[in-house]
Amino acid sequence: SEHSICFAVKSEDTEAAKNAVEEKMSDKIKAGLVKNVEVLPRHAILAAVGGGLGKHEGVVATMFTSLANANINIVAIAQGASENNLTVVVNGDDSTRALRAVHSRFYLSETPLA
Repeated sequence: SEHSICFAVKSEDTEAAKNAVEEKMSDKIKAGLVKNVEVLPRHAILAAVGGGLGKHEGVVATMFTSLANANINIVAIAQGASENNLTVVVNGDDSTRALRAVHSRFYLSETPLA
C-alpha cells in the first residue's frame, strides 16, 4: 500500500522545502522506506467552503463534475473532518478556468472572474 504526504509552499520556497524534507527523511530514503520527494510546480489550490458540505447530498459530485466538464484534471483532494472545506489541487494554468467553472455551477457570481 502507498502512503503520500502532500503540502503546498510558495514557489520561491520550493527548493528549500524539498531540501528540508529530504534531509529530515534521509534515513528513511536510504533504507528504501520513502521512495522519493517529488515537487509538482505551478499548481493551484481551489477550496469550496461552507457549513456541512459533506452533509448536503451532491455538493462534492457537483464540484467535481463542473471541473470535469471544463476539462480540469484534479491532482489532489482533501476534506477536513469538519466537512466545512473541500480542497482540490489543479494545474496552475487551469486555475482561472477551474474557479470560473465552480462559481458558474454553483451560481456564485454573475460577473466574470479573473
